Amino acid sequence: MNYALYFMRNKSLSFFCHKYWLSILSVFFLVSCGGGSSQHTSTDEADSIATAQRINNDIIHSQSHYWDNVNFADTTISHNSPQLQQAFLQWAEYTHYLYVALDTVASQRVIIQAQQYPHAVVALMEMANQLFVDPNSPLRCEEIYIAMLQEALKAPIDDSHRTLYKGQLDIAMMNRKGTQATDINYITEDGITGSLYNISAPYTLLYFFNPDCHDCERVTSVIATNQRINTLINADSLKVVAIYPDKDFTAWNKHIGKNPKSWITAKLSTPAERDKYDLPAIPNLYLLDSNKKVLLKDAPIEQIISFF
Repeated sequence: MNYALYFMRNKSLSFFCHKYWLSILSVFFLVSCGGGSSQHTSTDEADSIATAQRINNDIIHSQSHYWDNVNFADTTISHNSPQLQQAFLQWAEYTHYLYVALDTVASQRVIIQAQQYPHAVVALMEMANQLFVDPNSPLRCEEIYIAMLQEALKAPIDDSHRTLYKGQLDIAMMNRKGTQATDINYITEDGITGSLYNISAPYTLLYFFNPDCHDCERVTSVIATNQRINTLINADSLKVVAIYPDKDFTAWNKHIGKNPKSWITAKLSTPAERDKYDLPAIPNLYLLDSNKKVLLKDAPIEQIISFF
């Protein structure tokens, strides 16, 4: 089942996150746009913050105890069960919300609860892969999946699944958020050889793109026209490094000179450079700090803009 498409097509499933996000956002709206008397505004802010906290506490409690009444010993548990699919999708919404809103990873608990039952672990991990790893999923989140992989590897699963999860974990740990990004060597449109580590700036936006990719056109336009991004670029606070990672240079050759001149637009110096980064989909964006530590990995451009 394609959970990403199912989620996007079923509006009722997104109601939960939408409703609670509106409540949280109302806090920031009041803080930044409050009007009337200061006493009235202060009261509204306090009430909204208290409401947001209650919502978060409710979600934390619901997520923590979501699987308490599930009998994972039941050998009929399968990822093909519509009931389990629906239940897992609701749990995934809770879990994703907690990560985005509170920077809290709370996905491993379900695997710990099911850990002694390999069939259940496999079923849960298959659904998790669809929702948290699929590039088209609105709930995509590598950190959530990493926590599940680490616990799944502690379960008495068969060798084939152990090998699968170990390989997935190795890939997920590449250039993980909070770690230092791997250096990458490139050749610019002008034929100049450079490397990621030789770029000096408070922030670097590493942007893997292909000009024939429709979403790359959108992302390129957003970066090129965003006022905040361009203010940072003009102040030398942000360097945009647009890397073409593919072997076929047909699209690259046609696109030379079309990106903003303030960017570093380049292709990889050798095919081996491609193996330094996991690129499940293009466009793929990394935000790095001055020491090339990964602040955001494979992030939507909207999240990067929000960061600034």
